[in-house]
Parts: sequence; structure tokens; C-alpha cells
Amino acid sequence: MLFKFLRYLGITNKNTEENYRNIEIIIEKKRKEGRTDVEIRLRDNFHVIIEAKIGKNKVDEQRTQYLESFQDESQKVLCFITQINDYKKDIIVKNIYWSDIDELIDDKNLPKNKEKLIKDFKTFIHRGYKLRNKKEILVQDLSVELELKKYFDYNIYRRDVISSNPLYFAPYFTKKSGEEEGISFISKILGIISCKPGEVESFKDDLMEFADNNESLVKKWIDGTKLDNEDKEFTYFFLDDPLKLKTT
Repeated sequence: MLFKFLRYLGITNKNTEENYRNIEIIIEKKRKEGRTDVEIRLRDNFHVIIEAKIGKNKVDEQRTQYLESFQDESQKVLCFITQINDYKKDIIVKNIYWSDIDELIDDKNLPKNKEKLIKDFKTFIHRGYKLRNKKEILVQDLSVELELKKYFDYNIYRRDVISSNPLYFAPYFTKKSGEEEGISFISKILGIISCKPGEVESFKDDLMEFADNNESLVKKWIDGTKLDNEDKEFTYFFLDDPLKLKTT
């Protein structure tokens, strides 16, 4: 499970007994920069610092607070585990959801002696982070011309900040939209980020990962967010191309 998580973060070291024995895992390490939640380190190989956030709490000063805490390893990863996506030196910054952790440990090949531990942890995050309330499809009214343009031309949808992680977005067109009233399109949600419009480009690495390195799609997303100029935070849904639903 440890190496499965490390691979998820992009760490490339092999799962060998020697590596396993030499890995250090430190909880709440006190440093001059502050107290880190978890650190994972293999000397002369990698150093991971993990910050875990509850609910809608976001990573603020931690984005840069711990940059000086990294040891001189070839692979450095600062990992934020949150319910909403939050932004570098030569350090990789990874934003992952608690729901990603839930899926990561949902492994039938886990050792039998770890089943109860994993079950208890899954119960904890389901209760603490309300993962059972995850909706597969987000349905929202769409009527404002600018929002329609962003959906059809730029593959994005925005709304006030929320912490859920739906899989699909289906706009409900109202009479004012000029479209046929009801739900006639659905889009796969490729990624979710909560930030101010002007901050979106700071997440380009995340966007490239969402888009499977499709630069033209990422450019489309970024251009769409530039249509917004409010100095407030939104949750942005970055979408695949809309799929027209068949009607009878």
C-alpha cells in the first residue's frame, strides 16, 4: 500500500525489501518552518511532505512554508490532501482528494492482517469527510449567456465553492437559456479546482494532468476562465466535450 501511494504521487522507486526497510515515516515533525503532518523519506532518493486538510479548509501559507524543509533528494513532493483543490522551486506539488485516498485503499489484494485497519480507516474518512454523500452527476440550472458560452465553447462550468467531487456535469437549460428546456447534454468532469479566476493558470500542471497532456484543451479551459474577472473564489469544473443525449 505504501508504494502504491508513492507511485500515485509520481515517486518511481521500486517496491523492494531494502527500500521498504530504509524508508522513514515521521508524524508531526517539528521544524523551524512549522510542524508537518506526515513526512516520508528514502535517503538519497525522495522526500515527501504531506499536509492534510479537513472540510473546506484550504492550504494557504503551507504552499511555500515548507519549501525550505525538504532535504536534498532527487524527488521532492509536497502533497496536499483536501476536499477541494488548492498552488515552486524544483518541488512537485500534488493536490489530491480524500476520495482519491478512499479509492486507492479499496484494494482486494491487501494482506488479510490489514483488512480491519483499512476498514476502520475507510469508516473514519467516510464519516469525517462525508464521502458517502458524493453525487455521480451534478445537475445545475444554466441560463446566463456567459455561462452558456463557457460551457459550449470552453468546456468549463463554475459555481460557488463546494467540496463534493461529482463524476459528470449535466446542465439543466431553463426557458431563458434559449436552448430546449431540460437536460439534453452531459459532460464528464475531468478535474475540479477551487480558486479565484486569476489563479487558474497557476494550476497548469494540474490542468495538464486532468487533460491527459492535451495542451489545446488546457488552453481552452484557461481562456474560458479569463472571461471571469471577479475577485472571489469559485469552484471550477473542467469538462470533456459535451455529449448530446438522445431524446425520444
